[in-house]
Amino acid sequence: MQLEISLDPARLENVKRHGDGSIHAACPACRAAGSDKSGNHLKIEPGGKFGCAAHPDDRKHRQEIFRLAGIKTTQTPPTNGRPKEFVCAYDYTDASGNLSYQVLRYKNPKGFRQRQPDGKGGWIYKMDGVVRVLYRLPEVLKAKSAGKPVVIVEGEKDADCLAKHGFTATCNVGGAGKWQDGYTETLRDADVNIIADKDAPGRAHAALVASKLHGVAKSVRVLELPDTNDKPVKDTHDYFAADGTAESLILLVDTAPIWTPAAPDSNYSDIAAEYFSEEKADDHEAKSIFTIRTPDEILEMVFGDDDIIIGDRIIAEAQSCVIAAAGGSGKSRLVIQIAACVATGRKFLNFATGKPDSNWIFIQTENSNRRLQSDLRPLKSWLGDDWPKFAVRVKFHTVENDTDTFVNLDSPEAVANIQAAITLHAPDIIVIDPLNDFAIGDLNKDADMKLTLQTLSRICRKGNPKRAIVVLHHALTGKAGASKATGFDRASFGRNSKTLHAWTRAQINLAPVDPDTNDRLIVACGKCSNGREFQTFAVRLNPDMMIYECDPTVDVSQWEQDITGAKDTTPLMNPDRVRELCAVMGSSKATLAKSIMDDCGCYRGSAYRYITRAEQAKKITLNKSHEKYFKK
Repeated sequence: MQLEISLDPARLENVKRHGDGSIHAACPACRAAGSDKSGNHLKIEPGGKFGCAAHPDDRKHRQEIFRLAGIKTTQTPPTNGRPKEFVCAYDYTDASGNLSYQVLRYKNPKGFRQRQPDGKGGWIYKMDGVVRVLYRLPEVLKAKSAGKPVVIVEGEKDADCLAKHGFTATCNVGGAGKWQDGYTETLRDADVNIIADKDAPGRAHAALVASKLHGVAKSVRVLELPDTNDKPVKDTHDYFAADGTAESLILLVDTAPIWTPAAPDSNYSDIAAEYFSEEKADDHEAKSIFTIRTPDEILEMVFGDDDIIIGDRIIAEAQSCVIAAAGGSGKSRLVIQIAACVATGRKFLNFATGKPDSNWIFIQTENSNRRLQSDLRPLKSWLGDDWPKFAVRVKFHTVENDTDTFVNLDSPEAVANIQAAITLHAPDIIVIDPLNDFAIGDLNKDADMKLTLQTLSRICRKGNPKRAIVVLHHALTGKAGASKATGFDRASFGRNSKTLHAWTRAQINLAPVDPDTNDRLIVACGKCSNGREFQTFAVRLNPDMMIYECDPTVDVSQWEQDITGAKDTTPLMNPDRVRELCAVMGSSKATLAKSIMDDCGCYRGSAYRYITRAEQAKKITLNKSHEKYFKK
């Protein structure tokens, strides 16, 4: 067992304290037995290891040392047979600087203990009767009086690290979830910045503290620190270890949005209260805040279509969508038209739209105000009396100064500015245009693409996990690139598509019909995880209205054959033939697919696509009650 030592120095002789924190003294048990007259056989180490050099293995001798030296111990379980190593002690003082109690830090494994002075030069390893105070309390009170901000972190190590870099920092004893009302009163009318550890208990703790201080402190801001210099950052100690600077941290803190309680259906203070439940307070275990459900609970849920923004969840609430196209192909104009159709309840090309009351924000860097004006002026004419519905719902981040173009997510300043814009305007749909300007590192590398997308998701959905994210991304160019917009390679159309395609829930591929103009585009489905993929079609840009319209004159099959240079040897299976193969009494999907496979020799995947096309052509219909297809 590991032992914490508390002793009465008056009962020992020849006491000598060494620089490593150990105590050497004459062994009282040896002296009582008439030995150890001149030597100091007793050694007590900071981690709790102690013994008599003359009797290292004598159990009764150790018990006699306990009795004669007034040693008190607290036992804690060993870890892999090794005692914890003492690291340091953190002093908690009252407002005048008098020691109130200490927190002892250990490693291998990491651990903490609390103790208070007993007034006799020793320690009491209980906190009964001790008034808890904030760490570095005199500095906190001085900063508050001077109108300077106070930074709250989760632990003493981070607070000390911030203090070394010129910040006034504090924390509460006990770590996450141990905030007390007395701390709140100490910070009344103070400017408070809370830096959350980037893990579940850290975020819950920050939410708890923010909810307690809201309306009491003069201001409350909550932020997480971004990964810095390609190094992961969880807390302030990691931030400075990654060569983060005090100047950058000041900017992050100053640009963090003012914290306000979340919406009733997503109340962070309630989450924090649930996370740090009373029933777990004694053993310091935290409850999971993940939502876990049984299969029966899931089957009992009722879902509607009120999450759909366009199509069969091509763009939908709480979902990501990538629109991939070569540079200059018109994808920005196309997405503005999507927003206009959604806001006014109009159909967008072949797609129905929903959620007209959604708010949009375009965070874009490529188009100047002149270019945006040239796109918006004909749009206003096209919308006519519906223009106000669009104008009140859609906002654009414009490019007017150096800061506006600085949006890459490896910059703390850029992240803070994006978060502030999202918090201020509270959009339901965020358009990122184009992705490469927001990149962390090189998007051709899987790790950098993954980190960019994860960071983007965290920033965009912070405070509202139901936000839809529409990302505009550059696709492969040339004839070879365009050939990947459809067919078996449609998932690899966007650059570094493997990681991108895994992240997004839907993808729209745009490719030029003609080699020398982008006025006509192929619109193909690269992915639709939460709905059915739509059939490839073509659009043209109306030169008078500058609005995209469906173009039925384009033979998509012929375009695919021309662009790939391959002849179509796939047996023809048109919707009428699928209808003929459907049994009079109805056919299940598997039965109908087998009939198609037998008829034309195709594979099962192709048979299922022929069924979908026949259903879209209204040649067959699915009776959901019987789970069978019938002729129409």
